[in-house]
Amino acid sequence: MRGHGSQGRRLGTRKDSITAPIAASTTYGPAGALSTRSVRTLSSTRSGSRYVRRRERRALARTRPIVHSGRVNAQPLVRSPEVRDAEQIARAKNDSWRVGYRGRLPDAVLDGLDDARSTAQWVEWLRDGYENAGVPGEVRVTTDAARQVVGVSVFGADRDAPDDASRGELWVLYVAPSHWGHGYGCGLLRDAEETLVAAGRGDLALWVLQGNDRARRFYERAGWRDDDGMKPFGDSGLTEVRYRKQV
Repeated sequence: MRGHGSQGRRLGTRKDSITAPIAASTTYGPAGALSTRSVRTLSSTRSGSRYVRRRERRALARTRPIVHSGRVNAQPLVRSPEVRDAEQIARAKNDSWRVGYRGRLPDAVLDGLDDARSTAQWVEWLRDGYENAGVPGEVRVTTDAARQVVGVSVFGADRDAPDDASRGELWVLYVAPSHWGHGYGCGLLRDAEETLVAAGRGDLALWVLQGNDRARRFYERAGWRDDDGMKPFGDSGLTEVRYRKQV
C-alpha cells in the first residue's frame, strides 16, 4: 500500500465529531458484519432522535475509554499502519459502533462485537493488503499525543466504478468515542482527500448511514453533499446515503 511512511505527517486541528462507519457492513468481515434482519428502524421524529442520543450517552458511559496521555487536541499524526496496530484499530472501530450505532442497531449486534476476532481480521488485512470486492484500499491510522491509535480510515477507487481512474471513495472512517470532537476525524478525512486527489481521483464519494446525523453534519462541514444515492446497509433493514465532493 502506498502511504506517507512511518513518520506520518501532522495535520490541522479543526474540530470534528465523526462517529461511524462509512461503508456497508460487509466491508468488515465476520467480526463486524450484521447477522440479523430484525433491526428496529427508529422514527425520524424529534422524540426518536432524543432516544438515540440518550442511548449513545449510555453506551459511551459503558465503553472502556482509550486512556489518553497529554493534550487530546494536540495535532493529530496520520500515518500508514503497522501490523502491531491491529488491536487498537479493532477496538477503535468496535467502540465507534457500540456508541455511534446504539439505538440504531440491535443491542445484541453491538454487544456481540468481538475485539479479538476483529483484531485477527485487521492483522490479516494489514499483513496481506486490504481489499473489498477485489478492489485494493489504502489504510491510514491517526494517533494521539501518547502515540496510541485512536482512529482509522480506508480509501481507494470508487467501488461502484473501479475502472474509472478519476473517481475515488472513502470506504471507512472510525474514531474512538473517547476522542470524538478533537480533530482526529478531520485529519483522517483530509489525508484521504489529498491522497486520492494526488492519484488523480478528484471525483470523490462516501456512504453514511441515513440516520447518522452527527456524521452527516461532519461531512457537510467539510464540503461534502448528499447526491440522493441510496443503498441498503448490509441486511440490517437500514439505508445508507451517498455523499460526493469534487476536489
